[in-house]
Amino acid sequence: MLRSLVDVNLMRSLTLTIFADPMNGTMAGCLPAVIGEGSYTKAVEINREPDPLFSLMTPLPATAGLARLRKLVRESDSNIGLAFSADGSALSVVDKTGELIEPLEIALILGAYLVRQQRQRGLVVAPPPAEGSALAAAVARLDTWEDALGFKVEIVPDAAARIAELAAQANNTLLVGCTAAGELVLSRYTAYPDALVAGLLMVEVLARSGGSLRTAIDDIRSRLAVEE
Repeated sequence: MLRSLVDVNLMRSLTLTIFADPMNGTMAGCLPAVIGEGSYTKAVEINREPDPLFSLMTPLPATAGLARLRKLVRESDSNIGLAFSADGSALSVVDKTGELIEPLEIALILGAYLVRQQRQRGLVVAPPPAEGSALAAAVARLDTWEDALGFKVEIVPDAAARIAELAAQANNTLLVGCTAAGELVLSRYTAYPDALVAGLLMVEVLARSGGSLRTAIDDIRSRLAVEE
């Protein structure tokens, strides 16, 4: 089923290296299984052993810091790092420089990709950017984002409540919903947060961007006139 949602053949045909951190939880083994054997793309897992104590850490990537994952991605010159919460609902993304991509930017990248590549339409709901981040100044121009991106964006402090409100409506217009914890709802795929589907779509974005997530990040920032 997962392979039917994303372009696995594209991922398998490229020479990519993905580091995945399932945080000793239920996602262990899932990403390598979807990619499959005999692929040019390699999915390497860390913290994959089941552990009811989660290595004495909170198994939520948004609060974990992910120092080991970031170091591995940066020093091995791999293409991307994906960290999944132990229950598979939340995702954090590390680009090849070791930088953590904030939830708002993940939501915008996925939204732009689904609009451009899948011809989907809808609303993107996400939390505010971190203070001092590249997108912080651009939020003041939120009313111009719709023309630049091709979809409407709502930035709300309690994104989870807004996502739940939209999900309860008969005509759910949500395209991508992302909470501050990194829980991602892609309503055309699932009705609940699913970090594995979101992570696979991020790998598909990476594959179509020539193996560098920075291409997708720079595209978003240029369309929003973000100065780095």
